Amino acid sequence: MNATLNRIVLFGVLVCAWAHADESLRRDFSEPPLEWKPRPLWFWNAPPSQESTRAIMEGSKALGYAGFGILPAQDKEGFMGGAFLDAYAFAAETAGALGMKLCLYDEYWFPSGSAGGQLAKAYPEALSKRLDKVEQEVRGPVRFESAIPEGVFMGAVAMNTATRDRIDISAGVLAQKLTWDAPAGVWRVMLFTCVTDGSDGLVDYLEPRSVTKFATLTYDRYYERLKPYFGKVIDSAFYDEPTLYRTAEARTWTPAFNERFQMKYGCSPVVYYPAMWEDIGEDTAAARNALFGMRAELYAKGFPKVLNE
Repeated sequence: MNATLNRIVLFGVLVCAWAHADESLRRDFSEPPLEWKPRPLWFWNAPPSQESTRAIMEGSKALGYAGFGILPAQDKEGFMGGAFLDAYAFAAETAGALGMKLCLYDEYWFPSGSAGGQLAKAYPEALSKRLDKVEQEVRGPVRFESAIPEGVFMGAVAMNTATRDRIDISAGVLAQKLTWDAPAGVWRVMLFTCVTDGSDGLVDYLEPRSVTKFATLTYDRYYERLKPYFGKVIDSAFYDEPTLYRTAEARTWTPAFNERFQMKYGCSPVVYYPAMWEDIGEDTAAARNALFGMRAELYAKGFPKVLNE
């Protein structure tokens, strides 16, 4: 009897709890709490006054918005300067008083990665890089010599034009000069270098140290000025449209690529580099998968991982 009574009581408790939860869910769905309401991007098309900031925020809350993601869209020279951060601090203070939240955007405009042009001025070494190729046809047998183009030398490959056989001849480089004894046949000698591209002043997304420098110009400066609001009013952050396609034909690269490829696969990527430009035969798909796959890993560890941490 006691066991049966206990089951009945427990069932009644569960029914009441379910009914309460259902009622709460229905209420929250029809009239969502502020925390679940949308936050629009707030474009600062002009330096905002405190009066306009307060009026816009109060009016937006009355319309049902929970907060904002502020996006500066004018006065690029003033981005992250004292007046800009003062205006942002006032917005954060007002948001806190209204019970609203701010989502921090890390850039002046789209895409993320240039700190509004400040990265190129402060840390030019941290700008995006690309993989370049210089080639020359060689008819063997002959001793071939060539100066290494400017940039970080990434490797040299000789490809037989008839068979597409490829030879890594990087070991023939000494004092910025390549020497190679070409065997019989027609060969294309390709020299690969990694050079600074810096399109749109964007960061080297593949290199954590470069991304950290970008963060010092944005996240760190926000934190220095707005520390009391972090984790409270400023409860999140986002980046937008980081891209690898802006460099020459999407050959975004980084000087450490060979070393990191070697660590992962136990071999050099150099003999695969020609596949970045053309069909190299039956190895083409595998070569591109390996190269682009490695680049994707470097991007994941270089940009989003650094910023998330």
